[in-house]
Amino acid sequence: MSNRENLNSRLGILGALGAIGVVVGPLLGSLIIFSGVLGQNINPTISIIFLALILGLVNFVLSLLFKETQRKPLAQGGEEHLLSTTDNFEVGLEVTENFHYKNLIGDFVKLWKNNRTLGLLVLMEVLMVIVQGYYHYYIIYLTKIFNFGTKDINIFLLYAGFVIVSSQFIFFLVLLKKLPIKQTLVFCSVMAVILMAGYGVTRVIWLLYLLVVLDVISVSPITGLIQGQIGHLSPVHRRGRIVGMVQGFAGVVAVINPIVFGILGELNPALPFGWFAFGALLVSICAWNLPFLKMSLNYTKTLVLFKVFLRL
Repeated sequence: MSNRENLNSRLGILGALGAIGVVVGPLLGSLIIFSGVLGQNINPTISIIFLALILGLVNFVLSLLFKETQRKPLAQGGEEHLLSTTDNFEVGLEVTENFHYKNLIGDFVKLWKNNRTLGLLVLMEVLMVIVQGYYHYYIIYLTKIFNFGTKDINIFLLYAGFVIVSSQFIFFLVLLKKLPIKQTLVFCSVMAVILMAGYGVTRVIWLLYLLVVLDVISVSPITGLIQGQIGHLSPVHRRGRIVGMVQGFAGVVAVINPIVFGILGELNPALPFGWFAFGALLVSICAWNLPFLKMSLNYTKTLVLFKVFLRL
């Protein structure tokens, strides 16, 4: 819906708001666990899975309220302009059609055949739902691995929120104009794999604080970059269908994901990060195989990104 001039700045604002959610969500989780709201005998993992399921379902319902721009012919002259759709029935029909999963899968297969690039980007955004599950798991991770109490968790999350919020503005408003977006997608997704592996193996608090900084150049920017590419490449009259497709798949994954990492977390507190790393690995494979990326991949620029990170 944004024009090209405003897209990056709005993605920066969106990313910063999302980062605030990263702080507020685990804070709410810590209150649930330590306040005894759900009872003293409730398993903390079950509490967080319950919260994650509620949030997944809320997102699923909110996605039905999207108002997409569509290309509509004007009565005079037959010209076409971008008009904001205000007919709730029309918008609801366009998006909710993709929640009938027979239609959803069929549409994705057609998109994959007709536009492999868009198909991969849609798949990448859905896979990012798996990776971002670690935000939900954070509170369990901090309590089980590092034995953090409420005060420790709040201090850590305030630090993480400040780092991520400020970095989102800097990344999208300043750096993105100077970075090759296609190579950045590969770099960030590979860094996300390293980040998840790091969370799984670290047992040192100062290293934990350092890993939060790594989030800034891995998980945080990826979704915004993917959404920006989908926005650039989607035909205007198909954006509603593509948004519905993403939300339909993401809604299912958002419900399944906490169940998977919850079970793994009960077996071993570090195991869920293997699951999140697997999701990030799939994202990086998709990014590497983007058709437009393979045609224009500049190995020197990609290596420069890794060298800059290593110097930091």
